[in-house]
Amino acid sequence: FYATGTSTFKSTFTDATGATANTNPVTANANGVFPAIFLEGIFNVALKDANDVQIWTADPVTFSGVSVVNSLSNVTALRALTTVAVGESYYLEGHTETNIGSGMLLCTKAHGSEVDNNGTLFVVDGFVIERPIEGYATIDMVGANGNNTFDNGAIIQSAINNNLIVKIRSAAYLSSAALTLAEGNRLEGSGAASKVSSSIAHGCWLNYTGTGAAISAVGAFIGFDSRRSIFIGGLSILANTASSGILGDFLTQSEIHDVSLFGNGVAGSVGLDLKNSYDNIITKCAFNGFETGHISTIKSAPNDVFSGQTHYDGCDFWDNAANGCEFTASDNVFAQIAGIGLVISGGKNHTVEIYGGHFESNVGGDVHVTSTVLHGPRIRAHFNSEVTANPKVLLDGNRTFILEGTEFVSGGTSIEVNGDSNVIGRSYHR
Repeated sequence: FYATGTSTFKSTFTDATGATANTNPVTANANGVFPAIFLEGIFNVALKDANDVQIWTADPVTFSGVSVVNSLSNVTALRALTTVAVGESYYLEGHTETNIGSGMLLCTKAHGSEVDNNGTLFVVDGFVIERPIEGYATIDMVGANGNNTFDNGAIIQSAINNNLIVKIRSAAYLSSAALTLAEGNRLEGSGAASKVSSSIAHGCWLNYTGTGAAISAVGAFIGFDSRRSIFIGGLSILANTASSGILGDFLTQSEIHDVSLFGNGVAGSVGLDLKNSYDNIITKCAFNGFETGHISTIKSAPNDVFSGQTHYDGCDFWDNAANGCEFTASDNVFAQIAGIGLVISGGKNHTVEIYGGHFESNVGGDVHVTSTVLHGPRIRAHFNSEVTANPKVLLDGNRTFILEGTEFVSGGTSIEVNGDSNVIGRSYHR
């Protein structure tokens, strides 16, 4: 810190009393965190690296009774403050651990009715201290720990309850509690791991150890009260003990992208279980190791208007004990679908598109279509199965489109056609 227009050092202080001057230059610690800096007046400010090479400078810079930063090691130190004042800023080195959940905080006002959420808003010494961020939070901000041991369930749910957008970094977050998403929630991971490996050594993971669904978005048929505009992406979910990885009931206008779901063959388990859901996009997802990778069903009347209109692109269905994927629209279809990879059944499904999918090692077969709807499913995918007893694609219904570019690999029958008005484009059989 220099006097403006010169290279003459000008003092800054360790607290608001001005009794003790900082060293000049003020030196950051090994984590790049500076101590508290109090200053007033006009300065020439320069930032230099450890080799005294200048990185940035500004002159003149005017300060009036400002604390540039009060450095706090963690939330415990933040809550211990007793001299808080509006306008003071703080640098939190970490929520619980250094460099995890770190960031700037600002004292914005005296406390009124604001609720302390232990992440983006804190009530300390009768004042509100907030992160200067709008619209999102990381789960590290609220004290999550990605060591695959600490139980983060309640912490992650708290972040979801208080922020529309919640972000998750690459780490393994264990949770014994099911997570619930409301309308408009976005759960954004930093990227799913491999589609074929459940190793948590890399990627962004939710390791769910509870029962039921790991993540739920459940609406109700009350004046079309569905869960709309939900996004789940960039995340791997290990759900070895769960009934499902993701459960959506009356889920609409939502997107699931770059999500890998891994199960452990639990009886009745489903990777992605959608009920009464429509107008959704599911892309670049993997459904591995469940009894059924994905099920989309609708209820009986009067709610059977909900189905279909869902686009699937680049999804993989691997090693599911019974079925890779099912689309059902009536109460009696369960007798028809045992041991099938992809089932599209009933006259209510419409505008179902499967593009770029990969079906492999699903017991019994890959696609079974019995729909007689006017606009049947449209399929362009890769089928690779060692099972030779059943056809990879069985068309017992009408008006299904096997599009140009579909590939069939390994022995057995590729396509068996028993219905009418089905269209099979130029495809590859090997």
